Amino acid sequence: MSIDPIIWFFLFGIVAGILRSELRMPSQIYDFVSMLLLLTIGLKGGIELSSDFVYRMISAFGGTENFYRRFYITALSPVGYVRDGKNLNYYDIKGMPEQLDAWMAETMAVQIAAGCDRRVAFSMGQGTNFKQLQAFNERHGFFERVEPLPHPRWVMQYRRKRLDEFIGLYVETLQGAVKDGDR
Repeated sequence: MSIDPIIWFFLFGIVAGILRSELRMPSQIYDFVSMLLLLTIGLKGGIELSSDFVYRMISAFGGTENFYRRFYITALSPVGYVRDGKNLNYYDIKGMPEQLDAWMAETMAVQIAAGCDRRVAFSMGQGTNFKQLQAFNERHGFFERVEPLPHPRWVMQYRRKRLDEFIGLYVETLQGAVKDGDR
């Protein structure tokens, strides 16, 4: 595993501070390194893991036009929730799923009315996401079935070395749904 040179500069700076070093750099070099560090953090830290996976999967499926001609990505609650500076899912907030159920059903009905195929919905997540979507579907009957797929963030965070395998799983599963629809 190689470490980015910018990370080495960052670590070197921390060690120098801990040792109370009198390390001095000319202001032009300091400004350049600071700008480079901020730029690197912005570029590398600004990529949301789930979306990175989804973009890669769509590319492997044959590109955006090929993918979106057949599939529609949505969420039961596309609104973000934050408590004490931490991102939350709607189902992590006690009572929220029940409060949002009618609104989510109404927005799902509007989306389906636009022409969605109702045979299968895929859940991006095999745990709570899947359970929530499955229970929602049992209450409202929008889809014939709901099938789980591994959550993109989980893949990118915990199984990144097997990224191609999981992208292949998504592509194969989605292509199977397309073929089933052609019959």
